[in-house]
Amino acid sequence: MSAALQTPTHDDVVTLDSALAKLVVAGEITDAQAHGVHDSFVAESAGRAVPAIQRATGWTGRLIEVGAYLGAALVAAGGVLVVGQQWEQLGLSGQLAVLGAVAVALFVAGFTVVAVGRTRHGLVNDPDALRRLASTLLTLSAAAAAGFVARGFLPDTGDVAESRLGWMFLSVAAVAGLILVAARLAAPSALAEIGLYGTVLAAMTGVMFLAGLPDSPTPAVVAFFGLGVCYTAVALLTRWLTVPTLGTVLGLATALFAAVGEGTTSRVLLALLAVGCFVAYFARPRWPLVTVALLAAVAFSFSLVGNTFGPAVAMLVSGVLLLVLATSALLLQRRRSATRR
Repeated sequence: MSAALQTPTHDDVVTLDSALAKLVVAGEITDAQAHGVHDSFVAESAGRAVPAIQRATGWTGRLIEVGAYLGAALVAAGGVLVVGQQWEQLGLSGQLAVLGAVAVALFVAGFTVVAVGRTRHGLVNDPDALRRLASTLLTLSAAAAAGFVARGFLPDTGDVAESRLGWMFLSVAAVAGLILVAARLAAPSALAEIGLYGTVLAAMTGVMFLAGLPDSPTPAVVAFFGLGVCYTAVALLTRWLTVPTLGTVLGLATALFAAVGEGTTSRVLLALLAVGCFVAYFARPRWPLVTVALLAAVAFSFSLVGNTFGPAVAMLVSGVLLLVLATSALLLQRRRSATRR
């Protein structure tokens, strides 16, 4: 009997769901993708045709999508060049009009694509392509809206007061954040989530400008380090992000970038990041965790040993530390693999 005419047993479905759940937890696929695989498996095994919305388009569809993005990028680049040649002559009102028109046009286009995907549900071969297109358009709309707000705050000449910069960053974060939240709800994608993370960074920068920039960079370093750690926790412990691995990389990169530097604060943060990532790797073996743990450990070693014994000794100590941590991570991974078998 062909596979298309066989009905899946309960054990088959349970095994598939278990495998899919592990992939979701590992951040390899999303919940929506797991449900799609489950429905497709059950439908095909029962002899039913899988709806068009669940069929993959193959390489042809991907090439068409890539071609569409490249064409749109060329059109956008050409428009930027044409407008850029006359940018100074447009004046403030003209520049705001251009940025506002672009933001509105992209916003309308994005939600038009969302509406088409929902109203023509059964006629769409690859709904994920429409979702990605809608998310891209809405993210670009948020970027144009951010430019619109920022241009309204920036004078044509002269310096800008710190308080004005603070309100500018907060306003940019608020306006772009609203659009990106709408994009996340209507067409979730990693691109929109990256934009949302950028708005959070902009909001924190605005708060710091309003609070007054201190002589010591320690408050800013600790604040951005904490933000990176929090975003990493969201990526690891929740299913809110479309691509949890990307969220983990963004959060850890922010924390590592904030921690790298000279002084006691940086060394403490690097040590915390190295130990925290390595401990988290025991619970959730993700490659960004062990990678950042190794990088933070090496940076800590260079910062601590290099100032006292010179770069040669620091390189030797860092190499030994790197070998020990890498070997420990490898042994842990093998033990986990043996336990699962």
